[in-house]
Amino acid sequence: MRAFSLSLRNTLIAALVFAALLPLLVVSIYTAVVTEERLSQDELHAFEHRTLRVAQELSTSLSVYLADLRALERVPPLQGLIRARHHSGKDTMSGSTESQWRHRLSQIFLGFLEAKSRYHQLRFIDEDGSVLVSVVRREGELGIATGSELSRVSGQPYFQQTLALEAGDYLVANDMITDGPRVGGTTALPVVRLGVAIVGPSGKSRGVLLLEVDARW
Repeated sequence: MRAFSLSLRNTLIAALVFAALLPLLVVSIYTAVVTEERLSQDELHAFEHRTLRVAQELSTSLSVYLADLRALERVPPLQGLIRARHHSGKDTMSGSTESQWRHRLSQIFLGFLEAKSRYHQLRFIDEDGSVLVSVVRREGELGIATGSELSRVSGQPYFQQTLALEAGDYLVANDMITDGPRVGGTTALPVVRLGVAIVGPSGKSRGVLLLEVDARW
């Protein structure tokens, strides 16, 4: 996995995206177009053109993904959930319970994934690495994670890196994840992962918001 943090004010965003994600793009496209026969010169030119086109599209798309993440980090259920978890399960400001805030946040996540077909998963994880809310797309179907599906990810580098981010910075990384069981085994899915640390009322990071985008181009 390759990762870097960036600010929306960074004027070199396109160059960073290209440098970090081009290997994933090349592998994805190469797998799709290469056969056991050697490519002809025309096919090589077409491959190069497609690679550059996809890189340009991804650079533009990344700005949209970051804008969505920036909007999501400001939705009220995030702060409500943080307050409830630090006051014995009840938000003293609104009177809502932790369960109610989780449900509201899951509905917002669900709405985002319904509207954005390329979005694979949205998660909110507390500062201890416990996944509190997760909505994921598998085989075209959206599902809200429950019970044992809400695992701990405290040992994952992407979680640790995101939790340590400063205000205004975002994690951007390419990765391969397991996309559930299939006939003959599991399927690896290439994703672009974006993350931001969620700061609570005390000014301390109280969790992370993660968006994973299907990177099959």
